[in-house]
Amino acid sequence: AVGVTALAAVAACGSDGAEPPRDSTGQVLAPTTIDALDIHLADCFNNPGAESVEQVTVVPCTEPHDFEVFYSFQLDDGPYPGDDAVQKQWFDGCLAEFEPFVGTKFDESALDVSAIYPTEQTWNDLKDREVLCSVTAIDGSRRTGSARNAGI
Repeated sequence: AVGVTALAAVAACGSDGAEPPRDSTGQVLAPTTIDALDIHLADCFNNPGAESVEQVTVVPCTEPHDFEVFYSFQLDDGPYPGDDAVQKQWFDGCLAEFEPFVGTKFDESALDVSAIYPTEQTWNDLKDREVLCSVTAIDGSRRTGSARNAGI
């Protein structure tokens, strides 16, 4: 896999805090624009078209989508470690969980890994430490369904 992409979550000012309709398992039932900081594990969403994002449109994973969140973890607390350190930490953390989720080695997969991760602003202002790892098709195509155990 090549061409790693990443999205930096930026705090939305004056957000309405919209929460998408979800079923009993937490799956999104209808496309909804939400704050990037409100994305959940297993959510699917479409490319917001920018590196720094305030909001994204989550969609049911049964509909065509660009990204699927497959893992989340917290970065260690403390002073902001710097952009390079955060990028290395998200990549290493996400990559470790890629093969167990997809069922294929990262360098043999048709999928790439991406993340939504804290910026210096969200780290300092919101105490944001969460990294949301997602998979996306290397060729930029939209996927339908989950990549869990897809073996691609």
